Amino acid sequence: NSHIMLGYDEGDTIENSYTSRGVATDYSSHLQVYGVSHTKFLSEKTRLKSTVSWQRTGSKAILDSIKGSGTIYQPYVRSTEGEDKLSLSSQLRYKLHSRHQFSIGFIADWYTITYIDSIDRPDYDRFIKGTDVNGNMSLLKAYSQYQFKLNDRLTTYTGLHLQYSDFNSQMVVEPRVSLKYQLNSKQSFNLGYGLHSQLQPKVIYFNQSYNNTDHSYTRTNEQVGFSRSNHFVAGYDVKILSNMRIKLETYYQYLFDIPVKSSFPEFSMINAGDQFGIPREDNLVNEGNGKNYGLELTVEKFLSKGSYFLFTTSLFDSKYKTLDDKWRNTAFNGNYVFN
Repeated sequence: NSHIMLGYDEGDTIENSYTSRGVATDYSSHLQVYGVSHTKFLSEKTRLKSTVSWQRTGSKAILDSIKGSGTIYQPYVRSTEGEDKLSLSSQLRYKLHSRHQFSIGFIADWYTITYIDSIDRPDYDRFIKGTDVNGNMSLLKAYSQYQFKLNDRLTTYTGLHLQYSDFNSQMVVEPRVSLKYQLNSKQSFNLGYGLHSQLQPKVIYFNQSYNNTDHSYTRTNEQVGFSRSNHFVAGYDVKILSNMRIKLETYYQYLFDIPVKSSFPEFSMINAGDQFGIPREDNLVNEGNGKNYGLELTVEKFLSKGSYFLFTTSLFDSKYKTLDDKWRNTAFNGNYVFN
């Protein structure tokens, strides 16, 4: 559990508020997680691992406008979010011999959701509900992977991943393949490709549009689908000392089916996460694109004689495009990172 209040003390005024100027904040959240895992060896070559877990998360936010001398609080935002998640997963792994390994599994997540929030809209002279829902949804995943060691140098990995969302009855199929070539005992190369998909934050699907004429609400994001991305990667790994290695990797990602909004050309869900909250736009369509590409360098000294170090750097570019067909910098396009 966590709880924070800002702007409600006598010393917090419009001039020195720690939050948005003139706004007092009362925010709380909680998290509970329980789980159990079971592993059974069906034979010397076959292992079955299953896990069941339950998670509860929730938050409550109260924002008040500070009026006058800082002692009058006018309701501005009220928000309550809750989510229960029951998850069941199972994986069967079979090792035919040292050259062949196969695994297959599934993950099933069931959600019970409560979202309700409202904001004071002076232009409508009333509080407007952004969401108001008590409902259920589920996300089902299945996957398989086959590892084939052709010889002592070349190992290949092939896989297939499926996701199905019952909320909008959408399914995606994601093939993946990679290979690793061991040049010698100290050097190796790797290549990989994968198609990846991701649902939007769940609150997005329940966002409401308000009609001031008849005071009705309409959910306009219910048919928003998965965001998708083609990932390509190539890497080189060399062990320069018995306890030190250098890894160089380059990658390219092409993102598509990104939710965007026709009346707001600069907006894309690709930038979600750059602020404290989730963007609450309506009338989204899966017609945006994006691209990320870069070069990453890792220098690592393994733990020896009581010390180790890790140095990483990434040089990259990150762009996105919406319905106006203009490429823009994403909110995360810092171009370089050093650690």
